[in-house]
Amino acid sequence: MSDSKIQRLKKHAKNEGHHIDVEMTQRLRDALSDANINIRVPRELKEEVMTLAKKKNIPYQRYIKSILLDAIAKDKAS
Repeated sequence: MSDSKIQRLKKHAKNEGHHIDVEMTQRLRDALSDANINIRVPRELKEEVMTLAKKKNIPYQRYIKSILLDAIAKDKAS
């Protein structure tokens, strides 16, 4: 993501009262979505994920992807 786009995103987020995690945004943009994963989870888990994603003001599927990226990075580091 270019510096100008990051600056515009930060300015927009500030004006809207949101916090933007630029590092996470960059990692998600770098991890282009070109494959699907379908899993069945308990309804309560999906609802919890959706609630947490809403608190972060991001779509729940993007939130799931960020959780997976973090878990993989942590696993690789250990």
